Amino acid sequence: TMKTTHRLLSVACLLATAMVAPSAWADGAGGSLQTTPANAPLQMEWDARLRHEQVDDDAFNRNANADTLRLRLGLRANFGDGWSGLLEGAGVASAGEHYNSGANGRTQYPAITDPHGGELNQAWVSWQGDASGVTLGRQRLQLDNQRWVGSSSWRQLEQTYDALGLQWRPLTALTLCYDWLDRVHRVAGDDALNPLARERRLNTHLLNAAWTQGSQQWVGYAYLHEDRNVANASSATYGLRWTGN
Repeated sequence: TMKTTHRLLSVACLLATAMVAPSAWADGAGGSLQTTPANAPLQMEWDARLRHEQVDDDAFNRNANADTLRLRLGLRANFGDGWSGLLEGAGVASAGEHYNSGANGRTQYPAITDPHGGELNQAWVSWQGDASGVTLGRQRLQLDNQRWVGSSSWRQLEQTYDALGLQWRPLTALTLCYDWLDRVHRVAGDDALNPLARERRLNTHLLNAAWTQGSQQWVGYAYLHEDRNVANASSATYGLRWTGN
């Protein structure tokens, strides 16, 4: 029998900004801090997280310990008439190499997929109207409870997608979303030893329709996933989801 124990500790490092200048929480953006007013034409956003993870796995003679610091830095532009854009990078620093990050070759340790290094996290342009919107570029996708499609944000590097996203709200209670995914950038980062752990080429169609009344929500979805790199990882998933009380 193999036993694996994970111990996690994450700390939001926000004190520095509070001491430097007044800041406001940005709605969305993974809890980022903005250093300029929310209605400014150009906004700087950043998000820092210090993380410790320990893995005790009976299959290995050594425990894994990873102490990592992740910093995301973004520049958000509001062009007017509903147009906006975001350019965001992410970097991870680690204290020591006592774990297998997937990129450092330390296979004598259990895996903790928080490699050190930097990458482009998001780069998109968007238009948002009163009842519809479109987003094109490398972006974060988080559908419903992220059971099928999400950003895996509990890891230091996020999972993001090269995608085209369309949203339409024909009624106040009804929201329709369609996303086409061309590529997924995975949490193992650009330096992962396994190329398929870095990114995958896709041809995936996601359809999601949500009806909300008060505290009740019904969601119907069809996720037609084609993995162009690993054919047997492709799938078609149809579902109906209810949340409420």
